[in-house]
Amino acid sequence: MTRARIGAIEYDVVNMTDDAEWVLRDDHGDITLVDADAGVEVRCDRCGRFTTQAIPVGPRWVCADRECYEDER
Repeated sequence: MTRARIGAIEYDVVNMTDDAEWVLRDDHGDITLVDADAGVEVRCDRCGRFTTQAIPVGPRWVCADRECYEDER
């Protein structure tokens, strides 16, 4: 599962809603809704780097600001 972090706390990415809210699950299984402006960094499923510029490509999240996006398509 794709990981995300806010500060030093990591979560699993469950979803990104149509209202631009992150749906994240912590390591205890608790679900958190976070506004898109909260600075969520997503770990690229291709290169492993955390970035605020990640986008979904199929079931994976990849860097949109690097070659990861082009390589994944």
